Amino acid sequence: LDRAVEESSNSKRSKEPHPKGDAVHKDDDYSPSTDDERWEKVSKKPGNESLEPRRISVPLPGSEAQALTPAYRKMIKRLDDKVELYKLHVKHYHMSPTQFRRRTSMLNLPDRIYEKYEEVYNKCRVCSMSVAPPPRAKISGIRASVFGDVIFVDHCEIELKKKKYVVLLVLDGATNLLWATAQNSLDKKETLVHLREWNEQNNCIPKAIVGDEAFFSDEFNEYYKFHGIKPLPCGPRTPWPNRAETAVRLFKRQWSLMTKSLEGDERFNGVTIRQAVKMTVWARNTQLTISGYSPLEVATGRRPPDLFDVETANPEQLTSEPPEEDVSTLALQRLALRAHQEARQAADLRHDMAKRTMPSDGP
Repeated sequence: LDRAVEESSNSKRSKEPHPKGDAVHKDDDYSPSTDDERWEKVSKKPGNESLEPRRISVPLPGSEAQALTPAYRKMIKRLDDKVELYKLHVKHYHMSPTQFRRRTSMLNLPDRIYEKYEEVYNKCRVCSMSVAPPPRAKISGIRASVFGDVIFVDHCEIELKKKKYVVLLVLDGATNLLWATAQNSLDKKETLVHLREWNEQNNCIPKAIVGDEAFFSDEFNEYYKFHGIKPLPCGPRTPWPNRAETAVRLFKRQWSLMTKSLEGDERFNGVTIRQAVKMTVWARNTQLTISGYSPLEVATGRRPPDLFDVETANPEQLTSEPPEEDVSTLALQRLALRAHQEARQAADLRHDMAKRTMPSDGP
C-alpha cells in the first residue's frame, strides 16, 4: 500500500509542468518509479559503495551431495582410524568428546566415529590423570572490625626431635592476633576441645569461622549451631579466602629456625612442645605491624611487656637471683623473637626479589 501511494505521488509530480523561468536541475528532473531504479540511482553516486549488499554463501547442513564427493569419503575413511582420532585429540590440547561434537556438527559424521573418539578419550593417560580446575571461591574479601567477629582456622604439621606434631592455629580477622596450640593428632574431638579453650581464654564466642572442609563435618556443624557461629567453608582446593594459610607459612618458617636451637641447647631440655608453640606465637603477636601497633596491643589495648635488659633494669632486678624457670622462659622469648625476625626478613626478601625490577638511569 505504501509503495502504491508513493508511485502515484511520483507520477503526479512527473506530470506537473515546471514553472516558467525556473531552471530544471539534472538530479531533480524526476523520481524513479520502482525500487530497483531508485537503488541504482543512489548506488551510482560517489561515496555510496558501502551500500552495496554483501552476499555470503553459507553451506547448508545435511547436504546429500557432500557425501558423494571423494574428499568427504576420504575424510570418513581417515576418521575411522583410532590413530588419526588420537592425533586430533593431542593436536587440539586433549579435546573433550563434547567439544569434538561441536567442532564437527556441520560435517554429518556417522555415530561410530564419535563412539571411537570417546574410547580414545577414555584411554588417554593424560586426560585420566588431569584434575578439573578448582571452583571459584564462594567467599572473598572477608573483613571484620571487632575482635571475634570472624576467625580463621587451620592445621599445620611441625617436627621436633624427629617427632611430628599437629598445631591448631586460630587467627582473628579484626586484630590479626594469632593463637596456637599443639595437638596429638587431627582428631575432631581434640580440635573442638582447643576451640573451646580459645573461647575461654579470650572470653569470646566468634560470630563466623572460616576454614577448609576439615572443620565443617557433622561434629563441627553441631558445635557451630549450638553456639550460633556462622560457618564459612572455603570449598575444595580453594585455600585463598582463608587468611590463616599465610600465618601457617610464616609459623612453619619460624619454627624451622627455632628447632635448630631447641635441639642443641641444654637450657631448653625441660621445655614442652606446647610451651615452644605458645612462645612462637607470642613473638609474632608482639611485633609491630604496618599500622604502628602490635596485634596484641590492638586486641587488648595495652603494650606487651618489655624483655629484661641490663641497661633498663633497676638495682633490685640486677641483684636478685631469678629462678631457673624464668631464665629459661627469657631465653626462649629471645630465641623466638630472633627466629621471627629472620623468618620475616627472609619472606620480605623473597617477595622483593620476585617482583619485576626495572633498570634505573645512572651508573
